[in-house]
Amino acid sequence: MNRKATTVFAAVALGGFCASAMPTVSDVTISQPDGSRTVTVEYTLGEEAAIITLDVCTNGLANPVSIGLGNVRSLSGDVNKLVQIGDRKITWRPDKSWPDHLITDGSVVAKVTAWPQDNPPDYMAADLITGTNISYYVSAAAVDGGVTNDIYKRSKVLMRKIHAVEAGPWPMGAANVATVHNVTFTNDYYIGVYETTQEQWYHIMGAYKGYWGTAANRDTRPVEFMSYNMLRHSGNDTTDSAHIYPNPPADASFLGKIKAKTGVAFDLPSEAQWEFACRAGVYGNYWNNGSECLIITDTDASSRHIDTNLNVVARNVCNGGKMPLGAEADTLSGIFANPLCSTEWATATVGSYAPNAWGLYDMHGNVSELCLDFWPGGSSGNGAVYVGTNPSYAYRVRRGGNMCDPVNNCNSAYKRDSGSIANSFSYNGFRMAAPAVVRY
Repeated sequence: MNRKATTVFAAVALGGFCASAMPTVSDVTISQPDGSRTVTVEYTLGEEAAIITLDVCTNGLANPVSIGLGNVRSLSGDVNKLVQIGDRKITWRPDKSWPDHLITDGSVVAKVTAWPQDNPPDYMAADLITGTNISYYVSAAAVDGGVTNDIYKRSKVLMRKIHAVEAGPWPMGAANVATVHNVTFTNDYYIGVYETTQEQWYHIMGAYKGYWGTAANRDTRPVEFMSYNMLRHSGNDTTDSAHIYPNPPADASFLGKIKAKTGVAFDLPSEAQWEFACRAGVYGNYWNNGSECLIITDTDASSRHIDTNLNVVARNVCNGGKMPLGAEADTLSGIFANPLCSTEWATATVGSYAPNAWGLYDMHGNVSELCLDFWPGGSSGNGAVYVGTNPSYAYRVRRGGNMCDPVNNCNSAYKRDSGSIANSFSYNGFRMAAPAVVRY
């Protein structure tokens, strides 16, 4: 069982019983020297290292009211990261994140929270340039620069914690797509807020990869032309079994390199993790932002039946996925004739469409996303990765619609095979998952 976070204003702690030590926070003070624009928060962390987050509240200790986590940015020091035990200090620049507010003696109090390493906050950001800066945030509002900041599509990866355990059993699949069965997760997990982009690939592999885009518009488009082997193996050898899940990725693979660089056990999600995150609590004939599926039987890409609700949440065949090349528009040559096209056509910049209820983007479209499961996928009650034993199961599962897909191929339950694990396509991409623990 995950341990709860400990929150302290002065000496009031919230937490439950646990057999092992809980991180403790004490001796919290907040001060601002005369004439300084910097507020200093000092505290002592005890028992064990923990992730520290800060909120600032008005209304005194008796009835504190947050000023809003979006106003408690511009932080430095021992905050929003794993902190070792001892006397620690945070600095805050309210003139940058909470301007036009006068802080006087006693007008605000500091709320310092210590999160156990097995129960980190809801957002995690990994710096792909340094590799050593892993940051944690309590909510989307607290994310430095905001969730939609381009930095999380370029040099950092932003992950959202999925509270899967507390959700209990949920129905995976859909009657018109796959067998419906209940799944109950035993662990929470992180999943990417965005599909992995071409620039993020570059920062790990040292070279760009992808079919779509020019040097001027490729960076924040999803990386594609992906195969399972490119992500987990050291090459395109289909006989390589040493790095097939549950074995770790090859050191030279993208997932092997990003794990070595950041210390985070990034991998592909299982298809159960993917579908649960995509749905965000939405079931039935609805898109993942809660809007109704207006067309539920269209599987013909050439028909161009438009679901205006889908167009809000996903790049698909009807809103730019295929380029207007006259009679060629519905042929393979028409679809792929102009790889140097702008983001108006083919793949879009990640995050161009509305997110789902949990703040995840592009899960209904843009590129199809590879998962760990062998084709045809599993039906286990705990959402475990399906690992086939028959060589014919060398294919992997792909989830989500892509920019070439008609309406029905974009729903939350739709799945297809990847082809050979060495096959790569210009509509195959991925988003990463990771265990919801610190530097697992």
